[in-house]
Amino acid sequence: MNTRIWAITGILLCAALGGCATKSPEKAAGDTAPDQQALTDHIVQIQKQLEQSPENGRLYFELGNAFFDQGRFVEAFEAYQKCLTHEPRLAEAYTNLGLTLRRLGRDSAAMGAYEFALEIKPDDVLTLENMKVLAEATGDLPRFQRAVERLAALKPRDVLLQGQLADTYFQRGQFEEAIPVYEKLLLIEPNEILNLYRLGMCHYSVGRFEQAGLVWRQALRQDPGHAETLKALAVVLWEVKNYDAAWAAVQDCEAHGVRLPQEFLDTLKNDSGR
Repeated sequence: MNTRIWAITGILLCAALGGCATKSPEKAAGDTAPDQQALTDHIVQIQKQLEQSPENGRLYFELGNAFFDQGRFVEAFEAYQKCLTHEPRLAEAYTNLGLTLRRLGRDSAAMGAYEFALEIKPDDVLTLENMKVLAEATGDLPRFQRAVERLAALKPRDVLLQGQLADTYFQRGQFEEAIPVYEKLLLIEPNEILNLYRLGMCHYSVGRFEQAGLVWRQALRQDPGHAETLKALAVVLWEVKNYDAAWAAVQDCEAHGVRLPQEFLDTLKNDSGR
């Protein structure tokens, strides 16, 4: 591919990714909307029970949850650690320990706690969701992708998760992996213009120019003025040397107030002999 034109389509790729990240709230195992006085009373009650059963890991887990809900994160951290001393296979405790470490500003340790939780319960949705949020916040794309892939497999009908999976593949240049996910999404929402555009970009990026053009024409039937798709169609028609159609696409861009890079227009003029 002409490297100058790839610079043009690189801009289109960036446009395709704009705003695709969707943040989700982190949650603790047993998350509730706590009443503070009830929590204080509950803490006192648990502490009395622990005087009688000091090796009861489950009680330390409940204590950690109560401290967490009160925002007493150092005490929650200590309670979860004691819990895991007595209940080392309690995945929920690792999950909530990770969330507590997040509140204490220890993101790396939090990710380690989530990893321990997933060693015990690999398909725990809550832990995977918390890992996804943390990985997104810290720019850890491999772990973000791993969490999204597993969540998408566990929730195949979750359109948001499937979209995150497709966009993650797209962002990482895994276009072949992204294509079937976008196609699946389009079976659910056939008129979703952004997914059509990105599917076309995937085909384009692996050199399937004719297929990219077909997808983009479909997108423009849904939204004739979609700027990125208009520009992309002009580029792909140039790629397949259909210069008359490329010039028609340029005219469509102009009719919708969409500006193409002058570098591309100069290349098209030179190649088409106009």
